Amino acid sequence: METHALSRNLVEIIALILLPLAMAMCAYALYTFSWRASNIAKKKTTHFDDRYGPLVLCSAVVDAGQAPVPEPSPENSIPLAML
Repeated sequence: METHALSRNLVEIIALILLPLAMAMCAYALYTFSWRASNIAKKKTTHFDDRYGPLVLCSAVVDAGQAPVPEPSPENSIPLAML
């Protein structure tokens, strides 16, 4: 039975890719909340949905997940069961 493993470096690279993406998602959520709250307070008759933000964020997550995955080396790897 072959054990699949991820390189420690690969795990760190994935984390470094996803960290700014998570921060961008938080900033987007805060901006959208503030934008909607101000429009509601001003009683503007506009659309309260964002048509492009979720598409861009979803595309960024999918792109980050498709980062090239090199072959792990056995001496520097973490078994998937330990993740």
